[in-house]
Amino acid sequence: MKKIISVFCLLMVCTFVFYSCRSQKPAAPKTSEMEKKIIGKWKFVYTDAAEEIPPEDLTYSFLEDHTCVLEYTGEKDTKEKIEVTYEVNGDIIRTFRDEAPSKEFLVLFEDENRIKLTEKDSKNAIVLERVK
Repeated sequence: MKKIISVFCLLMVCTFVFYSCRSQKPAAPKTSEMEKKIIGKWKFVYTDAAEEIPPEDLTYSFLEDHTCVLEYTGEKDTKEKIEVTYEVNGDIIRTFRDEAPSKEFLVLFEDENRIKLTEKDSKNAIVLERVK
């Protein structure tokens, strides 16, 4: 009888140890409603900034991993790509690129397929449409 109790206790201890030591995946970060709505590919439509006009084929791809890829045709018809990271806080998107200072944009959804990004510092705005 002592042997059965000893084996039972050993099995319980082993079960507890193995269960406690198993690797646990970290919880996925919560995705806000704004992030869910902005994820996808967007094309440049319009800007009110007179001094700096973006290329007409400029697209922004907001990815779930908080990277944003800007693509456009540069000089000599070469395809250019710039990758930045972004974070969302309410209706503000903040972008980061290498060591450059971050930029903040107020996001206004005109509808589910059209957004207006207004730069907080300069108040310049661009309008983007979702690429389908």
